[in-house]
Amino acid sequence: MAIIKICGVKDIFTARFCGDLGIEMIGLHVVNSLNEPRQRKFRNIIMQMRATYPYTTPVIVTKITEVDKILKLLASTTANILQIHAPVSNSKLVIIRDEAKKLSENKLVIIVTIAVDDPMAVERIENLKSEADLLLIDSSYMGGTGHSVNISVLRNFLRIIETVPCLIAGGVGKENVSSILKELGPYGVDVESSVTNTCSIGRLKDLIKIREFVSAVRECNGSGGVAELINSYYRTLMSVKFDSKLPIREIRKAGIDIIHLDFLDNEAGPLNQESFIILKRLRRFTPCLPYDLHFHQWDEASSVIELIKKCLFANPLLHSVLLDCSRWNNYAEEAFRQIHLFIEERHLCLGISLNIPPKCSMEELSLFLIKMRSYKLKEILWIADMTTKLSSNSISLLNYCLAWSNKRTHKTFVGVEGIENIQQVDNIPSLLNHIVVDSSLLIKKPVRNTSLIRKKLTPPCSE
Repeated sequence: MAIIKICGVKDIFTARFCGDLGIEMIGLHVVNSLNEPRQRKFRNIIMQMRATYPYTTPVIVTKITEVDKILKLLASTTANILQIHAPVSNSKLVIIRDEAKKLSENKLVIIVTIAVDDPMAVERIENLKSEADLLLIDSSYMGGTGHSVNISVLRNFLRIIETVPCLIAGGVGKENVSSILKELGPYGVDVESSVTNTCSIGRLKDLIKIREFVSAVRECNGSGGVAELINSYYRTLMSVKFDSKLPIREIRKAGIDIIHLDFLDNEAGPLNQESFIILKRLRRFTPCLPYDLHFHQWDEASSVIELIKKCLFANPLLHSVLLDCSRWNNYAEEAFRQIHLFIEERHLCLGISLNIPPKCSMEELSLFLIKMRSYKLKEILWIADMTTKLSSNSISLLNYCLAWSNKRTHKTFVGVEGIENIQQVDNIPSLLNHIVVDSSLLIKKPVRNTSLIRKKLTPPCSE
């Protein structure tokens, strides 16, 4: 099965998304010179990915070939995989590898790019075979051009490379990746320009294009062709209830995972027009940040489905749809089924929200969750008053939901909505996986506040 490497990742949101999809490598670019702010940002991404997505490995991609600069880059970012996207000698790789042993006990994996338009390409391959762990064939050393390489040329290069694992880059996209994999059978594919949002500020990745590309690769690999968020259960989630007054820069700064949007009715009227405007703004200024839709009324399935379609049109990065089931003894089962079917067809996630009632028995909750077994629930979100500690009965209900989730093959996030200020952090029950906070928490000291809350959460797959 071919591995996937997504190059040009610039932010933690995209890195997490790649981790959720089970993508094997992500490329972080430090191209021609050492850039301390960028190195610090990449170090943070690498550390977070190691902690939450150990099977998605960040790769430092650079055109720097000076040994001392490369060692500084490795030391500052703590990277274990280095890609040199420029001509480099075998003797220099030996020095880099030997010196890197002094920085980390982990073996340094080195990927070296071979450009098809390099007249010395064949000689470089013969020279690098003994020291490079992987070779990457690209159309040129410029990288990210989107220029494809002829299949027959690639086949000749692979014949010369022989035993060294090889990644194919250069104009790879969802349209041609199937033919590349079937005809050449490389170790993996590297993609950059075809999954980039060219309209975004800073040329960030387009998560929809990434998902489509991964689906195309998996279909060719024979694993179903659906790019699901298979690894998202290895990390906690933190959402913010969006307020139009909240500066988007504060969301970026705080490292929020998801924007939480409430829809109070089924209609696309004045109450919901602001949400459409917000979604368009998010798509423009944070094109890698997903959002949830929380429907408090959804008895009319057709109206809800139309609203979801409009939201997807405004911003396709919909993560999940939450349906309020607080009337669990009297909810619209047929409407629920229709909405669930629509969500499944689009490979989105479904969740439910419940109010924590003061006098709800475990038996009532158990009967309700039995009805939910036939649905692939992503989340159970409890809406609670967090101004005081939850009652022992409420804690028991939460623990029952957690136990129910752990028994399922398909894990379910169990979260709470209702944190309005930092003083309420101590009221958060242990073992929760997801928290929805009020936007006021991001106005002052957003990084500190979100960090304190995250410490209280536990990933669903924490074992």
